[in-house]
Amino acid sequence: MQTARRATARFWATPIFGVVIGLVYFVAFWVGGNPAVGVGGLALMVACSAVLAVAGRRSETVRGLLDHRDERIAGMGLVRR
Repeated sequence: MQTARRATARFWATPIFGVVIGLVYFVAFWVGGNPAVGVGGLALMVACSAVLAVAGRRSETVRGLLDHRDERIAGMGLVRR
């Protein structure tokens, strides 16, 4: 059970990080006086995060890159454990 929770947390870490960066874009552009660009940056990051989340559910390759459990991906040296 503990391993499943850890894998789920690792899977969602990248999409959540993307949304957080989108919020940072929004706040930065809003403070800079250009909230429309901030909304665009936020929308782009949310869209990319959603694509990663959906693709991670359907593609073993994307899932391996997101949750770092796939030994093939780890063997390529693309991710660290």
